[in-house]
Amino acid sequence: MNSFKKNSVSYDYETAGEQLFLARKKQNLKLKKISKKINISVEYLKFLEVGNFNKLPEGIYREKILKKYSNFLGLDQNKITETFTKERNINAFSEKKIPNLNKIKSHNFLIFPKLIKNILVVFVILVCFSYLAFCLNNVISPPKLVINSPENNNLILDKKQIIISGKTNPEASVYINNKNVLKDNLGNFEENINLKQGINTIIISAQKKYSKQKTIEKQIMVE
Repeated sequence: MNSFKKNSVSYDYETAGEQLFLARKKQNLKLKKISKKINISVEYLKFLEVGNFNKLPEGIYREKILKKYSNFLGLDQNKITETFTKERNINAFSEKKIPNLNKIKSHNFLIFPKLIKNILVVFVILVCFSYLAFCLNNVISPPKLVINSPENNNLILDKKQIIISGKTNPEASVYINNKNVLKDNLGNFEENINLKQGINTIIISAQKKYSKQKTIEKQIMVE
């Protein structure tokens, strides 16, 4: 014998779940007892009352559960179903429009390593370009050229010979008045130059294979 008394009750609340919950409380019914009577799990009944539609079975079976529960409570099945359908559609629309925060965090987590990777790639490219620019500048820039003797640019001598000595890059070639001068592995060179009476112009130059030329000019007068 059914100890539960069905009342034809209808409530006008915002959600279908509220109507189910309040109708059950009004009749002082427990979910476990209702579950046994209508053969629907307690979990499903709870999901209906709280409006957790995603936890319910899909399709027609979900509506059958709703109708069976609302009928047991004496509620208007059509009205409850209509309200339930509207809520479900609103929730489905909201899920499409409102992004999932967990997905956004996951997406950002995936983007962050990519950002670091891109920064490192750009950094490596800049380092490579800087190194190439340094190497190119080293190739085309004129070599160093230091004249140790004579130190002064303008000299007056009473002899017709002078020793020109200095230092340049080991890979550079040295010329004194267009004559190639020998140097050691460190770039040191020394050459004995014959002078003539009067003013002598000594042009010392150094040049790497593909570089610009470095030139130093000295004026020497022989009395």
